[in-house]
Amino acid sequence: MGLKDITSRVSSKSIKVPLRLVFLVPLVLQISAAVGLTGWLSFRNGQKAVNDLAVNLSLEITGRTQEHFQSFADVSHLFLEMNAAAIRAGNIDPENFPNLERYFWYQTQVSDRMTTIYYGSETGKFLLLKREQIPLLYIQDESTDFMRKIYRLDNRGNRTDLMKIDKYDPRTRPWYKAAATTGKSTWSSIYQFTAMPVLGITPAVPIYNETGKLQGVLAIDLTLEQISNFLRSLKIGKSGQAFIIERNGEMVASSTRELPFVDTADGQKRLKATSSNNLLIRSAAESLLQKFDDLNLIKEPTQIIFNVGSQRQFLTVSPLTDGRGLDWLIVVAIPEADFMDGINANNRTTFLLCLGALGVAIWLSIITSRWITNPIRRLSEATRAIADGKLNQEVEVQSAEELGILAESFNLMAKKLRSSFAIMEATKSDLEERVMERTAKLQAAEAELLALFAGMNELILVLDRDGRYLKIAPTNQSLQYKPTEDLLGKLISEVFPTEIATIFMSNIRDCLNYQHTINIEYNLTINDRDVCFAASISPISENSVIWVARDISEQKQAESARQIKEKQLLRQKAALVELSKNKALYQGNFNVAIREITETTAQILEVERASVWLYNETRTHIECVDLFQLSTGLHAFGSQLPVVNYPIYFQSLEEDRIIAVDHVNKDRRTRELVNFYFSLVGINSILNAPVRVGGLVVGVLCVEKVGDFRYWTQDEQNFVASGADLVSLAIEASDRKRFESALQLAKEAAESASMAKSSFLANMSHELRTPLNAIIGYSEMLQEEMDDLGYEELTPDLKKIHTAGQHLLSLINDILDISKIEAGRMELYLETFNVRNLIDEIAATAKPLIEKNGNVLEVKKAADIDWMHADITKVRQILLNLLSNAAKFTHNGKITLIVSRGILIVPGKESKENESEIVQDSPQSTSYNLECLIFSCIDTGIGMNTEQLEQIFKPFIQGDASTTRKYGGTGLGLAISQSFCQMMGGEIKVESQAGVGSNFTIKLPVNVDIIVKQQESRD
Repeated sequence: MGLKDITSRVSSKSIKVPLRLVFLVPLVLQISAAVGLTGWLSFRNGQKAVNDLAVNLSLEITGRTQEHFQSFADVSHLFLEMNAAAIRAGNIDPENFPNLERYFWYQTQVSDRMTTIYYGSETGKFLLLKREQIPLLYIQDESTDFMRKIYRLDNRGNRTDLMKIDKYDPRTRPWYKAAATTGKSTWSSIYQFTAMPVLGITPAVPIYNETGKLQGVLAIDLTLEQISNFLRSLKIGKSGQAFIIERNGEMVASSTRELPFVDTADGQKRLKATSSNNLLIRSAAESLLQKFDDLNLIKEPTQIIFNVGSQRQFLTVSPLTDGRGLDWLIVVAIPEADFMDGINANNRTTFLLCLGALGVAIWLSIITSRWITNPIRRLSEATRAIADGKLNQEVEVQSAEELGILAESFNLMAKKLRSSFAIMEATKSDLEERVMERTAKLQAAEAELLALFAGMNELILVLDRDGRYLKIAPTNQSLQYKPTEDLLGKLISEVFPTEIATIFMSNIRDCLNYQHTINIEYNLTINDRDVCFAASISPISENSVIWVARDISEQKQAESARQIKEKQLLRQKAALVELSKNKALYQGNFNVAIREITETTAQILEVERASVWLYNETRTHIECVDLFQLSTGLHAFGSQLPVVNYPIYFQSLEEDRIIAVDHVNKDRRTRELVNFYFSLVGINSILNAPVRVGGLVVGVLCVEKVGDFRYWTQDEQNFVASGADLVSLAIEASDRKRFESALQLAKEAAESASMAKSSFLANMSHELRTPLNAIIGYSEMLQEEMDDLGYEELTPDLKKIHTAGQHLLSLINDILDISKIEAGRMELYLETFNVRNLIDEIAATAKPLIEKNGNVLEVKKAADIDWMHADITKVRQILLNLLSNAAKFTHNGKITLIVSRGILIVPGKESKENESEIVQDSPQSTSYNLECLIFSCIDTGIGMNTEQLEQIFKPFIQGDASTTRKYGGTGLGLAISQSFCQMMGGEIKVESQAGVGSNFTIKLPVNVDIIVKQQESRD
């Protein structure tokens, strides 16, 4: 509605409205609307930008936390899995603690992330290497009487000072229980470490022996303080916080200095996030519980907005899992005030400027309206007063009839026209001055606005529905596709190629149709430079949008570089895993394994040459055992380098973990090789890793870059160091295979000779025994004839012949028995017999021999030993051997034979026959129990020491040489007795103490037929 319409309506009605209101009201309304709309749009766009920034920052922090922890988890579990694989392959013996200690020492030198590695066994053994400012060793085994001892280590891993001794059982620790329970690579629960009162979590992997029985657990420590340190290193706005919680709401780590536990009267207790002293963390946890009754429902990243007091807070929660049992939540909370301070200040400035502009505009409007109306009214009153002759009247505002009065007074003012011209001239001069003043203020405001735009990096455009450029803010003009003058008034389709213009127009129409902001990313080539834009398109009316774009090329390039690095690291890890699984590495096929390592190294690192060099036996030369060239795909070998010609380089191999050289001419370690080696091939950069076996450098893995210079990253250095470790494994496996082959040949030769000897003796049984039996028989006949003829003086000599023959026959019988056993020709003849009668018979037979040395025989028989189904001959021979040994080694002492009934544990599955005689052990057991008879032979003789006990059951061996000389014998009796016991499914054990006596215990099944049938079913 225009001023003319208002005037006509007012004049057509009886109501009289002052002219100043007719000017003032529309002008004030239009200015207020424009100022209010500008302030609202500014606030709305600022709040939207804050929301987007908070979400992006939260997601970035969450992603970095996940990436950091995943990287540590992958590296830790990779180390554990590689060690477990080496143990399974037999390259590492976990029970050989001296070797395991050195192995752990070198592993802690490989990676900065793995500073602690340890192993606990099912027998209670424990070994831990910790790399700190002062390296420490924790060890517990037989050498420490199963007490944990803590030693300081020097810089070469050698023990120095004993710091502490305490009791420790690894089997009771959470990390051991977690691995033993899951049976695979896993994480422990959060628990308190024993070395220091801190909480942590442990990646662990179980180790099983060849029978599938748990042997021990390998593990690496990670303290919650390490996670908190990483969170504290993150920049989370001005006062934002990041923290990690478990699904039950307990704290794991946070970016604050607050500990994740509290001290109570009952000890340390985990801290709930809802009980945190930090207001932001506590409020964030309470908001999560309000939105999710159960934190286990959170399966994907989620954003929440909540209030702390009157302040809005942005919260992002994201799951942290790794597929090995880890299930945490990462929470990032950022106050809106961290972002809104600058925006609120700008909004306040904008509001004050708008309010000032509005006030100024209203004031100017009032002044203008008064300036327009007052002169008319004064002129009218003055004209009337002059007409009435009252020339000195004061001008007063009495009514709103200015236009009427002016019309009525126009004719009366004709006479005063000249004076009126003078008054109007003065008025014109005053008006010009006011216009100039207002123009100056507008120019100053425009200059401030231009300065504000100049400080912005974003590209700000206003376009209509057709894609026409309406306005372009003078901000970062370097981001414009064309100069401003070439864009204003043009359509997008006239500026950009058809494909790009179509996409832009589609986004503009969607924004206007749905009246909401659209965020897009696109690429343009500006001034021969590829620029990546992130733009937000927001509606400002039904037919126009505001397009705000910023340059994100650097962020995209950084993201692309990070992704490339991650892919390279994944390729390196995958290659190492594949190499570690290669059968040639563990089967001792050295040449194949080395070829695989050099080919993989060259392909993964994309270098022309990769080779393995080994010292000769005298360590005077180092020889190339395999060289792979990537361009040709061929292998070569045979080159040599004399050690004496390059002392600095070979000294560096001994001292450095790895030799990474970007420019071989500038590094002192490689400069001496340039003229005689590098320059001949065109090598400019090298990456060498010493190959160590048992702590000794035996060779080197060489990676050589031909042509351009190359900077070697830390990941590439770690990869080559791991390759060198695999070379050392291949060398050890090859040495082991050669040793095993030689050992196998020797074993086969010995077994062949033993079998030939045993077979010969078994076949000679008749030829040896028949003549001896004839000699014994003829000696007995001659004794009788000499007694009858009265030649008594010849009787002692005949008795000596008879005794010697009996003794020789006994020796031959023992030798033939042991030979039959070794040749597999000894058989069992089972029958049922009365045990009591057998014991009485054996006692009567052995009694003269026992009493010969002044000994006393005592026999104790239980009431339930009546019958037995076994080989009676072998049972008799076993017991006579024991009693004769006791009689031989006991003088003026006591020999006791005790027979009772008991239980014998037999390994293997139970037979279904004779089930009434089987006593089940347990449903899960792989063994069963049989009723047996227990024979104990106890003497008070000379006894045996530990060394003698280890040799007692070996054939042809007695306790020691002095015993053989003093007491005689072949040393076969106990060996034969043990073999007979084992044939009948029984066992024989001995306990002895030198100078006190010996106790031999035999357990034989009551029914040996069960054992025989079980063996037949297995065969």
